[in-house]
Amino acid sequence: MIANTQTDVKVNNQKAILEYLLEHGATSRADIAKGISSSKPTVSKNVEELLEKGLLEEVGKGDNSLGKKGLLLDINCEYASVLAVDLSKNAIRFQLCNLRKQEKTSKIYQYNKVENAKELLMDFFADSSESIQKLGKVVVAYPGVIAHNGSFYLSAIKEREAVMQELVEALKKTVSCDVIVKNDINLSVLAEQTYNTKLQAENLYYMSFDSGVGAGIMIHGKLYEGDRNAAGEVGFILRNKNQREDSQEYQTLEERVSLGAIMERYRIACGKTLTSIDEFSELVQQKNELAEKLYQSILEDISVAISNVTSVLDIETVVVAGAVMKISADMRKDIEDRINAMSPFQTAVMISEVETAAVKGCILYGIQSFFSELWNQ
Repeated sequence: MIANTQTDVKVNNQKAILEYLLEHGATSRADIAKGISSSKPTVSKNVEELLEKGLLEEVGKGDNSLGKKGLLLDINCEYASVLAVDLSKNAIRFQLCNLRKQEKTSKIYQYNKVENAKELLMDFFADSSESIQKLGKVVVAYPGVIAHNGSFYLSAIKEREAVMQELVEALKKTVSCDVIVKNDINLSVLAEQTYNTKLQAENLYYMSFDSGVGAGIMIHGKLYEGDRNAAGEVGFILRNKNQREDSQEYQTLEERVSLGAIMERYRIACGKTLTSIDEFSELVQQKNELAEKLYQSILEDISVAISNVTSVLDIETVVVAGAVMKISADMRKDIEDRINAMSPFQTAVMISEVETAAVKGCILYGIQSFFSELWNQ
């Protein structure tokens, strides 16, 4: 029992050292001891073990005008690599990074050119100098819900699910490390929290309006995924009844404000088909009567949904993202003004400034998972 306790203490100390270095970068032994509230001998002993394992490396001497310069330690960022696979957009994006989030290789494949998922994977690594055996984690961003039993459902891109499942199965059969599938919006929330320098809130509501409508929730700095991994499926909010007189069906938010829904609503209103959301945006800027009326309806739908959710969760900071948010330069402010007119609670609406957020979230989650499970291997 004592041995187990001693082992646990050592593991916890080594985890604390790695976590501190991940957050603060190259640091001396003395500063690590101070930073994790541990003794210098304990830190030195654990550091030596981590150096022997290859997880740490000495990277030079630090500046210290008061005395002797101490050797700096840092994570050995080349100890393993993390692969991000983003299946959430119109193409499949692979990105390989080291343990310091530094990109090594990136490549994009079109869905209509994917014939064999395993060949796709091999092609990517053929273009990379990295060995597939060096992978520490693979994280896949998926535009749907991933059940606790590993099955996929509630995807906004049904016609691509076969490609997605084939690729995930090929990954699991090819790599020796864990393959983790996470909701793309939840991964984007992790990236937003890390990379958005303007964001100071611990509680965050993130909404994406694109080919689908999704959301992610951060509570006290931690991702909230719900009992069934389906927290944030705001696209299923029932806005109102179908507008046709002969129908009693209810429309969801996604059926009203996703990219496809907006294009279809415009077509029904005037009989004209748009080829892109940019065309609709131009019509709004030109004050086209039908486009302006539809735009006001979109603002209303989005504002009501955000107001309801933020009131229930009592979250005052909302980040919005996705192609729909580019319809108008004033869209963020228009939504914020409507929300604050609807509710007694003031809500700040921000536009996401993080590019390829799902990919960045994959890398962040993969690195965190790799280090947290290092001693379970």
